[in-house]
Amino acid sequence: MIDLGTLGGTLSEGWGVDNGQVVGDSSAASGLHAFSWTEAGGMVDLGTLGGAVSVARGVSNGQVVGWSNVTGDSSVHAFSWTPTGGMIDLGTLGGTNSEAYGVSDGQVVGQSGTDINAPFAYHAFSWTPAGGMIDLGGTNSRAWGVDNGQVVGETYAATDYHAFSWTPAGGMIDLGTLGGTFSRATGVSNGEVVGQSSSGSGAYHAFSWTPAGGMIDLGTLGMLGGESSAATGVSNGQVAGWSAPP
Repeated sequence: MIDLGTLGGTLSEGWGVDNGQVVGDSSAASGLHAFSWTEAGGMVDLGTLGGAVSVARGVSNGQVVGWSNVTGDSSVHAFSWTPTGGMIDLGTLGGTNSEAYGVSDGQVVGQSGTDINAPFAYHAFSWTPAGGMIDLGGTNSRAWGVDNGQVVGETYAATDYHAFSWTPAGGMIDLGTLGGTFSRATGVSNGEVVGQSSSGSGAYHAFSWTPAGGMIDLGTLGMLGGESSAATGVSNGQVAGWSAPP
């Protein structure tokens, strides 16, 4: 473990990594700012969209995404940052705020308000340089991850939130649960979706979902005897997350 430092303040936290590039946020002289860190260049301040605060949450092939305050406003907008283009405002779906959580091959995903008169109405979005921001639908939906055009997240379904998978061809589909009322998808890789779901017994467990096998329970760390677990990321079949002790 190595200390990545700060932007001049007292704290920093990393949220994403790709090919040795780490992104997150750090306190700076003028507020909390998104950063990019590489071994060669150290920690670089990515700036803001004109406000005092920005945070980075994802990175892919040098493209960093997150959200920032905008000039003269308390609202926040999703951003994309590249070394050549700097930080650009991705806008909203018609509401006041938007936030970006994931990026892959230029496709950015997150959530956005849909109506300035309904501040708590928001939808998952996908943004590309060619197509801009598009509404993925759902009810109070949020997109957490993307891979090869497949977007995953959560949307409200009848009585609780359910994990979803969205593709351009198939649209948004409900991935169901492990027997309970709640599920959330947080990562995707090569068609495999991972996250957390409630079970019929009330426990919350990590899950893996594939089109062929559906949702399967990944259990908990048996040696700890814990009841809860969650999967937070997946890459080429390897799943990472946490399991709580008893």
